[in-house]
Amino acid sequence: MEGQSVLNKISPQQQEFAERLMNLAIGRAFKSVYLKVSDGEKKEMEKIFELGSDKEKEKFIEKYLPNFKQVYKEELAKLGEELKQEMG
Repeated sequence: MEGQSVLNKISPQQQEFAERLMNLAIGRAFKSVYLKVSDGEKKEMEKIFELGSDKEKEKFIEKYLPNFKQVYKEELAKLGEELKQEMG
């Protein structure tokens, strides 16, 4: 993965920060899906992400968030803008 090779070129502190940002962006992307699905689908999502296999998770993402990479990139960009604003 291209992003992983970039992480290998930065300090451990920068790696940790970058990984935390990526995880936050992923969490926001999934939250956007969670807020849009029915109660039954929410229960299915919770079950899959608590107990399901990676394959089941991938199938769920393909079904409910086919544009996951785009949503993830958008969330990551939003986080970057939020950080810029906070830092002045």
